[in-house]
Amino acid sequence: MTEHTNGPWRQRVGPTTHPLIEDERGRTIAVVSVQHDVPVLAASTDMLAVLKQAREFIDLIGSDDDAVQIALLADVDRAIARATGVQP
Repeated sequence: MTEHTNGPWRQRVGPTTHPLIEDERGRTIAVVSVQHDVPVLAASTDMLAVLKQAREFIDLIGSDDDAVQIALLADVDRAIARATGVQP
């Protein structure tokens, strides 16, 4: 999986009791069965974009402690890989 439906995504109450996650054009991305997961799913495309920007910034500014920077970048890379399905 290298592509996802572009955000932003939003939540909407569907015709059933389950909330929906939709794209900007109103296409259903997901039907959510656990209510407290709705905000996270709706924000996921925004979070991925910010995480990618943060990764670039962390790499750019460096760190006084290389071990901390390397560990942080590895965590960020794993999160991005999990979200995109593409290994770093």
